[in-house]
Amino acid sequence: MLLGKRLSHVGGVVLGLVLGIGIGVPMRVNRTASAAPESIVGVWGFVSETDMETGKLLNDQTLIEAMWVFTKRHYIVARMQKNRKSLPPTEVERLPPAEQVRYYQQLMQYASTAGEYTASGGTLRRTWQISNGPDLIGQESVGKYSVEGDRLLVELPRRSPGGGPGVRLVYRRLE
Repeated sequence: MLLGKRLSHVGGVVLGLVLGIGIGVPMRVNRTASAAPESIVGVWGFVSETDMETGKLLNDQTLIEAMWVFTKRHYIVARMQKNRKSLPPTEVERLPPAEQVRYYQQLMQYASTAGEYTASGGTLRRTWQISNGPDLIGQESVGKYSVEGDRLLVELPRRSPGGGPGVRLVYRRLE
């Protein structure tokens, strides 16, 4: 009975964590499927993000924590700033209003999208079906990709003329 209560508690904590970080999408990774070496199917951990025009390093593992999961047809990516901090609600309530706003803004340094994708001939085409940025839902992202050893390299162009730079992402295979 004690084991049952522990497992139930763990399941509740995991569900709370998934819903709390905004993913809220049931996800199952098939650990027994073996992906071809050039396949992007699997779980990938963030390594770096570089501006494609200047070559300047924008983010690395010291600043960003991220995972990208690809199944045969679907993907989910979640990424966050590592320097986010958490305060108990009682401490947040004691903060002046301007500091409360800053506190909640730093919590929003989190991004997640999920949807369907195709990867063929070096082209990665994703359709955003779920996003914490509602303006992205229904849009398509098309970039170039390659798998080199245990690295997934993805080049994503600038989304709009006034938007941020095109980026080169490097992820390492976790499984």
